[in-house]
Parts: sequence; structure tokens; C-alpha cells
Amino acid sequence: MSITVDKVLDALRYVDDPDLKKDLVTLGMVKDVVVNGKDISFTVVLTTPACPMKDMIHNACMNAILHYVDKEANVKINMTAQVTTKKGKDETTLRDVKNIIAVASGKGGVGKSTVAANLALGLAKQGAKVGLVDADIYGPSQPIMFGVANDMPGSAQFEGQSKMKPVESYGVKINSVGFMAGPNQAIALRGPMASKALSQLFYDTAWGELDYLIVDLPPGTGDIQITLCSQVPLTGAVVVCTPQEVAIADARKGIALFNLPAINVP
Repeated sequence: MSITVDKVLDALRYVDDPDLKKDLVTLGMVKDVVVNGKDISFTVVLTTPACPMKDMIHNACMNAILHYVDKEANVKINMTAQVTTKKGKDETTLRDVKNIIAVASGKGGVGKSTVAANLALGLAKQGAKVGLVDADIYGPSQPIMFGVANDMPGSAQFEGQSKMKPVESYGVKINSVGFMAGPNQAIALRGPMASKALSQLFYDTAWGELDYLIVDLPPGTGDIQITLCSQVPLTGAVVVCTPQEVAIADARKGIALFNLPAINVP
């Protein structure tokens, strides 16, 4: 019997998304099914390019076609992603940013900035559109880590207004107060001024379309963290910690901040 699109879709109903617990066809994750004799091609649209189950889903789809349709079929599967968002309506420069993830720590020196940089790079390598806000106002390090310490943000237009154009490095868009200060210049800002500088990094930067905007926060639970949680629609937060008891104690405080009812960040 000849192979049809319906047979392909019926076979793929046996493949479930491990997280969503429903089959790929019901979830609308199977697109562009093409059948030409024994040649079968289709696209599987994941919810994130960094899906850890990508290879498993690919293999499950391949096995389903060979088992339920034709064991001699030539199958080509295009694995792609359409990143979802829970953000509400937004007319600011963040309107095309789908997810904002804060990387925090209760204590300095635990590798927070390194985790933030590697998270951004890892997502970009997987095919996502990624930006990085270096919100560590008093100790910005991302320009150095990305090799752009001598660069400066450019100029861009957003809704007829002049905004900063983020610096790009390794496929990641970056903005940092570190671009505005010299290597030996102290950034001495009181709380309100530091909070204003943070807001400018977000809302005076033309970020464009991003799947993920990673935020490298300063350590602790001060003005910067509170400003971020109250002004920026966070998708979630990562709290970085090392095994030492003093670091763990401070990390718990950082987690408690994001869990406050008025903040409630996952």
C-alpha cells in the first residue's frame, strides 16, 4: 500500500512529548509533512532550541515511521523550535523579547557571571536568539568575558526614538554599564541612581526580537534585585551557589526574595 500523509501523522501520534505528556500531532508540533513514494519528510517544532530531549524525540519519530508506516522508508526530520512566551502585552523595547531569565546569587564569587555567560552562549549555540544584560552595576564583567571591553553600544531607532544598539559577540547581544566606564573608573552610584541605570539597560536598548534575555544580577538582595523584579517581566530566575555553608545560607536568602508573594518568580 502507498504511503500517505495521514499514515505518517497516525504513526507520529505514538510519539509523546516527555514534558507535556501528549503526542506531537495533538500538540501541533508536526509541520510540513511531505510524502514522495518512500521518501518522507516533516518538521518537528519544539518549544525551545535547547530542549534536552531533542535527540530522543528525533529517534522516536524515526522509529515510529519505520515501525508503523514502512520499514524501508527514507525519513528526513527537520528539528526546529518556536520559543513560547508568557509575557503580556508590551510596547517597550522589550516587546519582542519572549523570555527574561535572571541569574542571581546570594554571595559574590560563586560563578554567577560565568553561569550567565555560558547560559547565553549555550542557548545561542542551540539556535536561539539571545541577549545579555550585565546588571551587575558595581562590578560589570560581561564585556571582558565576551572580549568586547573596548566596544561601545551603537545607535538604533525604536518607534522613532533613539536607543542604544547592543554590542554583539558570539551571537549574543550585550549591554552593560561596563561599556560606559573606563577600566579603572569606579562606578559609585547610590541606590536610586543604580536602579535608574538598570532601567536604562533594559528600556533604552533596542533589543529587537529575542527568544531569551539573560540578566546577570549583582550578588545579594538589594535595590537592583527589587527594581528588576518590580519593573521587568521575569520568566524565571537561576540562583547560583557553591557548596560552602556560608554561600548556601546566602543563596537561600536569594531564593526567598524571588519567592516573596509580591514578586513570585519561578
